[in-house]
Amino acid sequence: MINKYNLNEDVHLLGEVLREDLPAVMGNADCFVLPSMYETFGVVYIEALACGVPIIATKCGGPEDFFNENLGYMINVDKLNELYNAMENIANDNSKFNSNEVSEYIKNRFSRKVIVKELENVYNLIVK
Repeated sequence: MINKYNLNEDVHLLGEVLREDLPAVMGNADCFVLPSMYETFGVVYIEALACGVPIIATKCGGPEDFFNENLGYMINVDKLNELYNAMENIANDNSKFNSNEVSEYIKNRFSRKVIVKELENVYNLIVK
């Protein structure tokens, strides 16, 4: 499809990316798009957001738990027109999304320190 639609200059398939290279690769993106039909949470969305990259996510069961309008766009599953519009909006103006604010929001919710504290609270509650 890349060749068919003459997108060689605009679309690059990276293949496998090593974990340690992920922040640099994600950080070069204008947006992360994952139009899933079903997600239990969506860790890859969190990874993109932690790198300061806005997302286009679907209302598919997982992203709704952490999404807000400052992080990107939330679309309905199987609505290609919504996907197209969200991608076009990002392509035309992604300055709406502040990379540092996106990253900080996610780190304040899902950093190792935050999760460890939540687990400690659960364990302490169980022990009592």
